[in-house]
Amino acid sequence: MELIITNPSEREILRMRQDARNDWITMMNSERKEGIEEGIQKGIQKGMKETQLETAQKLKRDGFDPDLITKYTGLTLSEIAQL
Repeated sequence: MELIITNPSEREILRMRQDARNDWITMMNSERKEGIEEGIQKGIQKGMKETQLETAQKLKRDGFDPDLITKYTGLTLSEIAQL
């Protein structure tokens, strides 16, 4: 159903409301997309860290020198000591 508005000032108010609604929808969609992208990025980083820790645990268990483990995993000596 479409409204028929003949008064120019009412028509302008309606147009402004529609523009504001469209702007709000665009902003919400943009923020949602940014949130999803941020979540994906955090998930990737978490997975990479878990891989580093798992690799370091295996190397440590096999008797590798902590300095070598640091070199190849990127973990600090402190992080390796906690494993």
